[in-house]
This record gives sequence, C-alpha cells and structure tokens, in this order.
Amino acid sequence: MMRSRLLLSALGLALALAAIQARATLQIVEQAVETSTLSVSLPDSNVGSMAVKSCPSCKPMLLRLTPRTQFLVGRAPVPYAEFVALARGASDRGLGVFYHGKERTITRLIISDARRTAPRRR
Repeated sequence: MMRSRLLLSALGLALALAAIQARATLQIVEQAVETSTLSVSLPDSNVGSMAVKSCPSCKPMLLRLTPRTQFLVGRAPVPYAEFVALARGASDRGLGVFYHGKERTITRLIISDARRTAPRRR
C-alpha cells in the first residue's frame, strides 16, 4: 500500500513536470548570417557598424559591433586587429555573423579556421 502511494506520487510529479516543460516557449536569442570576408566591410575599430547581406539579392542589414562582441578564428578567440587583418587578406574565407535580432548588435564574428584546408575531392 505504501509502495503504491509512493509510485503514484512519483508518477504524478513526473507528469506535472512534463506539463510545465511542455508549456515553455522557445525564445530566439541569437540569429546568424553566413557570408564571406570579401562580402563585408569591417570597421576600423571594434565598435562600429557593418552592413551584412543574408543573400546576394537581399537588402543589407546594418548591425553594430559592441565592446562585448567576440572575434573568433575557428574556435579560437583573437584580438580585433588580428581578426581584421585575416578578414582583409587576399583569400576569401567563410564568415559567420551572429547577432541579437531586436537590438541589431553583433555578438560574435567567426572566420572559418584559416589553418584548415578543404578536403581534396577524388
């Protein structure tokens, strides 16, 4: 008898928790655009604005860099000066632009890792 009460209580608790989780709504915290380093013009300092297009025929969005914006090459954080030097280099690299949609502020800029090479096709 005590055991069945315990099982029923546990089952009731599990169902209540499942109902609470089912009501939770997802919130979009960050949006992203995949582009290339030759398709954008980075500002001279790490606080400024840049225009980003999500497709070649799309209208550009004006997004702001802030002191909290992170600059990465692959997974490694780098200083802004190093990031800009690589982005303005001769070769075109993939660039991920992550931003807060409502605020239009850039949270992260990620250049695909320059040390990696594309796999050879056979």
